[in-house]
Amino acid sequence: MLDHILQQDYLENDVLALDNYSDQSVILNSRLWKRLFSSEITPPTLVSIELERVVTKLLETDLKNTESLVYLLLFEEKAIHRLHSSLNIMGDTSTFLFWGIDPLGRRIPLGFENSRNELIGYSDQGNRFTIALTPSSISQALVDGRLLPSLFICFAVIAFARGVVCAGGYYQAQYLPKMQQCVVSALKASPEWQGIIDHVQSVKTTTYISGMQAVMSQFSPGELLPAGPIEMIAAGGLTPNNLACMESITVEQAHMASVIDTVSDVMPEIIKVPELVGWKQALAKESHYLLNRSNIVIKSLGSHNK
Repeated sequence: MLDHILQQDYLENDVLALDNYSDQSVILNSRLWKRLFSSEITPPTLVSIELERVVTKLLETDLKNTESLVYLLLFEEKAIHRLHSSLNIMGDTSTFLFWGIDPLGRRIPLGFENSRNELIGYSDQGNRFTIALTPSSISQALVDGRLLPSLFICFAVIAFARGVVCAGGYYQAQYLPKMQQCVVSALKASPEWQGIIDHVQSVKTTTYISGMQAVMSQFSPGELLPAGPIEMIAAGGLTPNNLACMESITVEQAHMASVIDTVSDVMPEIIKVPELVGWKQALAKESHYLLNRSNIVIKSLGSHNK
């Protein structure tokens, strides 16, 4: 099955002809999404929208508006320095505000040069990349494709400025509130921005949708494992009955079903303790005990189909 997917989808000429990973991933995700469902189901259309492209379009407006959140954070000296300091304390050191893009389309992490008010970075080849932190320079670089918004700028534009609730992974539910507080800290540089602070603080930042599982596989008696796309596709795809069962799955059950995948994130020491060898099999058995008689077991996939 895996070989078939690689040959029919990943190595398909129309996919290989695309000149960037972003466009290729959109096509591949759409194809794999359709394979997840049985022939009895016409799946809803999967629409993939690249966050950075949406934010880049919105920045065309925000960078011209001296009262926009992004304009204040980037170009008000009393705000940008506090923001830079807050994000450093938070530990967000990969890049600041934007990624530089080299001629081959590769990302360059950029730091902030306080004294010169510039974003500076170096490519893998050691070439220096600099851009002045001014509205005109940033706007033109975005148009030219020499800059890409960082994750922080994406959330600043989408969530903090416009109030959109961004549901992501459980890691996001940890770092997004911290980013929110960094913005608040930067805006506290001036009492005139209190209204904006109130708005930013009102945005919900702890919503997440990952770390939950709805489909289980039974590869051996008495053990249940979370099923991934390959297992679902190999079993012929999800059926109408499978989808009906999903409607009664609780959030608690979904978290219990995925614990074998998430436990190493919250307890990284589990993979290092000799006494805990075999913990995956133990959790698989516990999953069977807790979930075998609930609707979380939509279908037993793999070598022991029911």
